[in-house]
Amino acid sequence: MPASVAPSVGQRPRHGSKGAPNSVCCEDRGNGTPSRLGPQSLLPVPDRRQGTSDYNSPGEGDTEEYVASALVDLELHLQPATDATFDIGPFEEAALARIGMPAEIVMRHRPVHFQHIFAGSGYAAAYYSYMWSEVLDADAFAAFEEVGDVFDPAAAKKLHDHVYAAGGSRDPAELYTAFRGRLPTPDGLLKRRGLSEAVGQPSE
Repeated sequence: MPASVAPSVGQRPRHGSKGAPNSVCCEDRGNGTPSRLGPQSLLPVPDRRQGTSDYNSPGEGDTEEYVASALVDLELHLQPATDATFDIGPFEEAALARIGMPAEIVMRHRPVHFQHIFAGSGYAAAYYSYMWSEVLDADAFAAFEEVGDVFDPAAAKKLHDHVYAAGGSRDPAELYTAFRGRLPTPDGLLKRRGLSEAVGQPSE
């Protein structure tokens, strides 16, 4: 769970294109932390362009950059042992084609730019966690939005008692359910990113 449940704002302009393989897209939320990623089942790559009216508001393109990087990362770690003949270029191209990645949008971090995904268990097949933490962030903040007060004492006490103070004392799913009354859904993040209409109705 992020240190704050307040919405993140501000991002560094993206750069790079499919035709520039050595360009790297980076983003800063204004507090030194990158945007984060969610699992494919919760954050599918949308089928159409919608965009957002505010350049500083992350939308479909931003989401697709992270989702694509996460799915390629997961697929790469599912491969059997490889040798010197393995070519990451064709592998990446085929993986992106399978998920329908738009040619106009570049991955946030391509494998050749993000070598520490193989540096140890902390990053191995875990790129999706960047956006998954945003799912938790947005869903937790929605608890305050739902009661109409971002300083609501009751909601704050539940967050404190069942998330911050509880730490790793119990199963994370159990703790989060005690706070929210349910497990997290991607709806809050999709709304924040202007994607609710693009992906259909909210989750049950």
